[in-house]
Amino acid sequence: HPEPEHALSDGPQSLHFREFEKLLGQVKKLETYARKNL
Repeated sequence: HPEPEHALSDGPQSLHFREFEKLLGQVKKLETYARKNL
């Protein structure tokens, strides 16, 4: 949703695109670590 704070449902739980990009970057780092160490 382009404006999560105005979504009719789950608005407060929605991620803004910038937050999602940050989260995705962290997940990619975890994936790299896991592939090398597990």
